[in-house]
Amino acid sequence: MSSYTALVTGGSSGLGIEFARQLAERGHKLILTARSVDKLQSLADELNASYPCEAWVYPVDLSSTDGAQQLCEALTERHIHIDILINNAGVGAHGAFLSHDWEEEAALLKLNIVSLSELCHRLGQQMAQRGEGYILNVASLMAFMPSPFLASYAASKAYVYAFSQALSEELSPQGVKVHTFCPGITKTGFQQRSGMVGKGFHLEHPLLKYSLMEAAPVVTEALDSLFEAKRMRIPGLMNRIMALGLRAMPTPWTTKLAKALQG
Repeated sequence: MSSYTALVTGGSSGLGIEFARQLAERGHKLILTARSVDKLQSLADELNASYPCEAWVYPVDLSSTDGAQQLCEALTERHIHIDILINNAGVGAHGAFLSHDWEEEAALLKLNIVSLSELCHRLGQQMAQRGEGYILNVASLMAFMPSPFLASYAASKAYVYAFSQALSEELSPQGVKVHTFCPGITKTGFQQRSGMVGKGFHLEHPLLKYSLMEAAPVVTEALDSLFEAKRMRIPGLMNRIMALGLRAMPTPWTTKLAKALQG
């Protein structure tokens, strides 16, 4: 495969770090973006020292009103063409919907849905004009599971799933490959950052304990599927079995199951 330039959002933590490392290992140039400039720069320095790649950072808050626009304009000003878009940035907020400040919920929806869609639109147009490109949108197993106490997060991932599947069909004739990636519970620290741990979320439940995966093999499956032009992937046999069950169950049942997993 030729060397491409990849943009990884949420590149300072979790799966974003692993996406960056594996893309660098494959020889691709990288643009890393997140809010934390120190973490981004540290990762870029590591990648530049360890792999035959070039990695740059552009810190931006994609949960802000114009964050995605600022990022795309900065890329245009620097004449940087993105060949691979990894829409990995996302946040969760565990707890009853009405217990959260609306500003927190609005920022979640902006990041998980609006900025992801805006980057697909702005950078997807450029890819379509060139007749080549790759977009990977990180959804979740929760896309198939309305989840009380993670209501906005699960709903946002359902949007990502449906949006990405539709976009894949639209852009395929124009040479742009769109991949929907739906990981289950993964060792990234997401559960801690979203406030799930310590609030009744049962990571020891058999459905979760035996489907828990390390970040490295999850990302390997994602990138392999993307470059093989597969439209959707659920990593891990246990997760794929769970997804089949969730899709077969009536929605009220899956919703009650999601609630039970959280105490």
